[in-house]
Amino acid sequence: TIVDLRNDDERALHASERPEGLTTIHLPLDGVEEDKAFFEVWGTGWQFGTPMYYGPHLERFPHRSAAVLRAIAHAPEGGVVFHRSAGRDRTGLITMLLLTLLDFDEETIAEDYLLSIDRVAPLFERRREPDQRPFIEEFLKSKSTTLRETLRAALASFDRARWQREGGFTDDDLMTLRARVLRSSAP
Repeated sequence: TIVDLRNDDERALHASERPEGLTTIHLPLDGVEEDKAFFEVWGTGWQFGTPMYYGPHLERFPHRSAAVLRAIAHAPEGGVVFHRSAGRDRTGLITMLLLTLLDFDEETIAEDYLLSIDRVAPLFERRREPDQRPFIEEFLKSKSTTLRETLRAALASFDRARWQREGGFTDDDLMTLRARVLRSSAP
């Protein structure tokens, strides 16, 4: 199962055929048309490419991220992949949320996020685009923070009970998610 987090316009830019036997679930994480005021603030600039975006997004759109985690939890047997484009921003938000729901500690979640940042550079190189990390780090420096600190702030501001309640992510969904992911990662 592939959970595609891209918006419709992004899917058109990077469309590719999928092999038979794969199920693709399209769950765009952003609700640009749903809440234009939010995206006037968060949809442009380098803050969109950082965990600074995570807390506000989880508060404003809990139903969107909950739908993604529900899709992962209830996918048919087999592997599940979720993606957007580079694997850092919106994919990073879902990864942070998933690891939080699986009770990973803050440091492990931060290290995982920083690994994903390091692994994005070759993608930009293949696309013949500049690596965005220096721009993001300069933006964060101007805000007197770092990638690690913004992720920690997002984790600290995350109200799990509120997110579950407002996103409609039930305790049964959580148990199913934990059973699926933790079972599949056991040796």
